[in-house]
Amino acid sequence: MENYDNKMHQAEEVARKFHSGNHYLSSDGQRRDQIDHIQEVVNLMISVNATSDEICAAWLHDILEYTDISHKKIIELFEKDIYDIILELTDIKRSVKSSLSDRKKAQIETSLHFSSSAKKIKIADQLSNIRSLQTCIPASRSHKDLLVYITSAKSIVKNCADASSQLADMFDLEYIKTRNLINKTPSV
Repeated sequence: MENYDNKMHQAEEVARKFHSGNHYLSSDGQRRDQIDHIQEVVNLMISVNATSDEICAAWLHDILEYTDISHKKIIELFEKDIYDIILELTDIKRSVKSSLSDRKKAQIETSLHFSSSAKKIKIADQLSNIRSLQTCIPASRSHKDLLVYITSAKSIVKNCADASSQLADMFDLEYIKTRNLINKTPSV
């Protein structure tokens, strides 16, 4: 990986500032901060020798979806290449009212057209999400929704696996653990 440069520090600072206070609660009341998820995605990207643009985009992959920062501000602060990756990864769910199943189908379809950089970050994102379910199941998720969620994540990763077999292999191991845990968990 290239040196952790000023651009990456700036991306980290922006992510920490705008995601400050964003969290969700698990079924047992545990709080998971959004920035912890983002940090894990970044760490996964670093572990596979991601480029500095990929690291920046990993820091910012959820920023348009979960914060009030504008597209214009991202473009002002970062190169267009980084913005383009972030935009690829931005889920439309916040602007469209649809079921989890419909949103996941759309994400699966969209992931077919990702750039290599977006694919790597998406696998790291799905891997982090799957891992978090092993210790922190969101209170708002039913057993059926959890199964839809992890099955969809597997399909998304399958669409992106050509960008990083290392991340895809890590995902596959965590998917099995998570699926087994969910199947043992009583329906909520």
